[in-house]
Parts: sequence; structure tokens; C-alpha cells
Amino acid sequence: MDEQTTVSEEQNSETRKKSLAWRILKPIVIILIVLIIIVGGALGGLQIGFVVADNTATVYLPDYEMMDLDEILAKEILTEEDYDILYKQTGLTKIGVDRAREKGTAVGQAGYRRITAIQQEYFNKDRKIVHNYFSPFICTDHVTDYATPIFLEDGDLLVTSSTHFSGWRIGHAAIVADGENKMIFQATQVGSENGYIDIVNFMNRLDFMVLRIKPEVFSKTQVNGEYVIDDAYKSALSDIIGYITTDLKDSVYSIFTGVFTSKDECEKTMCSHLLWYGFKYFDADNGKENRGIDIDSNGGPLVMPQDIANSPYVELVQTFGFNPDKLWK
Repeated sequence: MDEQTTVSEEQNSETRKKSLAWRILKPIVIILIVLIIIVGGALGGLQIGFVVADNTATVYLPDYEMMDLDEILAKEILTEEDYDILYKQTGLTKIGVDRAREKGTAVGQAGYRRITAIQQEYFNKDRKIVHNYFSPFICTDHVTDYATPIFLEDGDLLVTSSTHFSGWRIGHAAIVADGENKMIFQATQVGSENGYIDIVNFMNRLDFMVLRIKPEVFSKTQVNGEYVIDDAYKSALSDIIGYITTDLKDSVYSIFTGVFTSKDECEKTMCSHLLWYGFKYFDADNGKENRGIDIDSNGGPLVMPQDIANSPYVELVQTFGFNPDKLWK
């Protein structure tokens, strides 16, 4: 065998080896390319949704003029039309207005000052939106000027759509643990303990709703055919607040609550799940009638702030930033 033949055979052998190696590597390369395309497309989609959510964030601003409310607020008895006007001017429902009326709504009184302050902020055209990014594809939208809440009561619920993951407004939720001192209790984020925080930290968000549990849920008393807030109602809310702030305070925050963990467990939790679990299970082990309620409006494995906002067990007290005709549907 001459030298030329030997070289040719070695070349053929090397070619066969390369061909074999390529046949082995080819499907791996194709899979990697497909994965890169899929992951890149997914990340690109998340980024597009994130940018769209940022650029479309708005705070509701009425397209009608602000009115002088002194004449309405001076009345001893308000009509349905009066309450409707006040809702459009302030975002306060009859419940919220009546809370102010209990404080006095004559010029200079506490209720009057609170309603007029809320009205001024409701029509504020100079408010700017600030985007606070704290995790990949996650942002909480705040506003430059704080809004004023109506007088809060223990057990009120606060929800906001201010936090978004990509284009999905996941929001945030908390419970009023001490209305007189304006303290709320919440689960915040990974690495942070569940705990108390001043309400002011909720009032510079993109939007918010103040909700309360309907009286008929826990009340035992009716006046003129309607349930009213009584001791049974207050006792139930007190027990719920105690359960959430004491028994559930050490639950670990997890954004995957309801995904990789059972909804009916609370070793791991998140803001809205913490409230849902507290309302459903606060009475489970007392050996008496279970007063627990399910405030998740759609009954799915996840409990989001929007689900609580649409619960049939709650009613609106105040809205800010949301369109008052649409709210957070």
C-alpha cells in the first residue's frame, strides 16, 4: 500500500468520524436552538407585557368638574341622589360617607375636612406615576402625591392593582388591624416578615379600594329588615384579626402559594392568601359553630387581590385610582 492510499484512508476515516459526531450532535444542537427560541420568545413576551403595563398605567381622573359639596354635607338627611353625587366626587360610597358623617360634616368638623380632602385629591391633575422595579418583570406603581383614606375600621380590607408581573396586574392586599391608629397587617415579599405597617404606605399606590365585610355575614341584628353592625359582627372581625396577626404571622412568603403548595395550607403564603386563609379558618378549631367564609370570588387554586375585590362577601367603602363605574372587574 503506497503512501497516497494510506493518507486517503486516514482522511476517509476522519471524515466518517466527523460525520458520526455531527449525526450525534445535530439533534442536540437543534434542541438547543429550539429551547433558545422558546425561552427567548417567552422572555421577550414577558418584557413586552411589562413595558405595555408600565406605559398604560393610569390613575382615574374624572372627566367632569369638581363641585362645591358644602350644601350637601350640611344636610341632616341625604338622598340617594346626594350619595350618588358624593360617590362621583370622592369615590366614597354611602358607607364611607356615613363614616364621615358620624364625625360631623358641618364646615370645619372632622368628617367635613376628611371628605373635602379626599375630593381635592380625587381631582388632582398634577399627580405623577412612579415605577418601582424590585424584581425581574415585577414592578409596583406608586404616585407622587398621597391619597387620603376615609376613616378606617378594624377588619376593613385594602386591595390595589399597583403591582404587576409582566402585563398581569397581580396587585396587593392587606387588612386593617387597628383602624384608630391607621395600622394594617400584610404579607409583603420574599425575605420580609408578615407584619404591621402604617396605612400611609398603602396610600401612595397607583390605586386602592377600601372594602368591608357585609354586615349580614356575621351580624345577628336587623333594623328595618337590614342587618347592621353589632357585637357579633365586631367579635368575628376581632377574632379574624387576632388569628391573622398572631397564629399566621410566621407564615413564610411565597409567590407560588397555591401553585406548588395547597391553598388550604398556610406554612407558605402571600398577601391575599393570608387574608383568605384567615377568614376561612379562623374559627375551624374552636369546637363551636364555624363562622369561616371563603372570600375568594372565583374559587380557583390561587387567591389574588382582584378575587377578594369581587367577593360577594365584601362591599365597597372607598375607591381611588380605579374607574368608579368599572372598579377592578
